[in-house]
This record gives sequence, structure tokens and C-alpha cells, in this order.
Amino acid sequence: SNVLINACTRCSDNKRAAELLAEMRKEGLQPNVITYATVAKGLCLSGALGEADKVLGLADSQGIEINERMCTAYLRGCLVHGDVERVVPFVKRMAERWRVELHGAAAEYAARCLCMGLRASEAEELVAKADLTRGSAEGGGTEPSDGMGSRARASTATASSSSSSSSRLDVCAAPKPT
Repeated sequence: SNVLINACTRCSDNKRAAELLAEMRKEGLQPNVITYATVAKGLCLSGALGEADKVLGLADSQGIEINERMCTAYLRGCLVHGDVERVVPFVKRMAERWRVELHGAAAEYAARCLCMGLRASEAEELVAKADLTRGSAEGGGTEPSDGMGSRARASTATASSSSSSSSRLDVCAAPKPT
């Protein structure tokens, strides 16, 4: 049940949440987008991005629409756990396979993760293509909580009109203490 899976992820028992998903499927129950998103988000938060990727692949194979919130959670997991190598292939899959646009917090998480990996030119390229002036289409819970959002959005206008190093540095800058 989604309630039990959510309780497991909130308690950081992501292994049990994944087991419950498998049990649901074994019993012939149909997990929905909320089920898959909850399990994937928990795995992303714990750093089990490979497992989260498998859950997203399973959801996709079951006809579940992979949405912006799922992708944002995955990219946030990449940022928090420093998994730079997963960012570019995931962003490509977002666009090509799932038709999920990169913008808002997802674009910011992806760019910041690339910058952490000293891949600032890739981050700048990504930001130039992304629409950081738009918020989440899904609404709620995708805005970064560290104050970087408006700075990254403001720098996007500069990054789109020119490829100055100052815009790249702004996107890649560490958050200022509050």
C-alpha cells in the first residue's frame, strides 16, 4: 500500500519500501505513479541512485508516466550524493524517452552537480538550454530551499544571451550561508 511505502521512506527504510513494491506486484496489485515516485525518491535521498534508476525503468515499462517530480528527485539525489556521472545521461533520457523538460529546480540541481564535478562547461551548456524562468509544472516541493533558485534564474538570461564566464560562475557558485 502507498501508505506503508510512504511510512518506510519517511523513516529511511528504503529497502523495505522497495520490498513492499515488489510484494505489491507479486500479489497482482497495480502500483501507481505515487507508489513508484515514493520508492524512487526514498532511494534517491539515501544515495541508492542505481536502484532508483531501476525503479524508474520498471515504472516506465509498466506504462507509468515518469514525471517532473520524479526527475527532480533523482537529480537532487545526484547533487546531494555527488554522483556527477549520472547527470548527463539522465537529462538526455528525460528529454528523449520521457519528454520531460529540464527547468526549475531540476535544471539547477543538474547544473550544480556538474559544477561539483568540475564540469562547468557542461553545466553552462545545460543551463543555456534549460528554461529556469519557469517553476515546476507539477507544483509544490521542487524549489530548492537554499536560495540558489533566483540567482540561477537570473544568470540564465545572461547565459542565454552570451556565454560569459560570470554567468557560469554564478550558476556554479556555492550557496551563501543564510
